[in-house]
Amino acid sequence: MNLSRSRLGLIEQIQAGLPPAAFERLGEATGVGADELAELVAVSRRTVARRKERGEPLDPLTSERLVRLALLYAKVAEVIGDEPLARQWLRTPRAAFSGQTPLELARTELGARE
Repeated sequence: MNLSRSRLGLIEQIQAGLPPAAFERLGEATGVGADELAELVAVSRRTVARRKERGEPLDPLTSERLVRLALLYAKVAEVIGDEPLARQWLRTPRAAFSGQTPLELARTELGARE
């Protein structure tokens, strides 16, 4: 995803709505399939496709959820130092998270912070 480097710029992008292509790019970067990603950000794939067809941005709430996952992925990749291992770590259930994967936990802001 091509996100602004500044927090203020990122907030502006979220408020304006990310382009639907951001959904696809995040899925490619993280190795998360479209169905799973749609579930994680609580949007239907049809909604994303419809907005893409119409040239409309995603709504701010969906945009914020995508950014949350993108920032989490970037942080994990930075800490682990290996993108394939970061993708694997994010998708592996963890006892510390009551058997949820880090991505599942990140459905909420508090979960992402955990």
